[in-house]
Amino acid sequence: MNELTIPELAEWKKFMDEIMAIDTNKLWEKMKAAQKKKDMEKAQNTYITRLENLQIDAVEYHIYAMSPEEWDMLRKHVEEIPHHQNNAAGRAAYKEQLKQWFATNSQDGKVTEGTPFSLQPGSAMICSGECFRYEVHGHIMAECPIPEASQLSLQEKIQCSITAYLLGNFNQGQAVQIALVFEDEYVQQ
Repeated sequence: MNELTIPELAEWKKFMDEIMAIDTNKLWEKMKAAQKKKDMEKAQNTYITRLENLQIDAVEYHIYAMSPEEWDMLRKHVEEIPHHQNNAAGRAAYKEQLKQWFATNSQDGKVTEGTPFSLQPGSAMICSGECFRYEVHGHIMAECPIPEASQLSLQEKIQCSITAYLLGNFNQGQAVQIALVFEDEYVQQ
């Protein structure tokens, strides 16, 4: 409204006349334009945050057609990642792998095809059509019913998505199907 009135009106009557003379259509248009700008900025900031959180970086992801040698090398990296059973020994080995990864790559190190991240014990085989949020079969990431607090770490999500994006689901035919089973605390009412 400041833009539509004369600044610093000294008399109350003149001020009220100015307010009454404001074209409400102009005011409505300005309000809609301001809201549209605010919504666009919010959407852009959300998109930027999502990209930062997912570490999407075309340079790091090497988004191009991989040569057969590069594909074989990446597949070898994937197959070298130990995948432990979900028992005391497997969980201990997994914790040791995490400790080594973070010591080598730092706490906020980025997962790339050259710095693969360890997989949760007992989870689905990588590149087998698994959900990237919980590494089980039967649904995709966009439909994952697991509460966010119980999902995989960001590094594991990125590891699953990078390898599936670059290699596809080459393990799908040989993977043991890992199903999702809800405990009482997760049952939807």
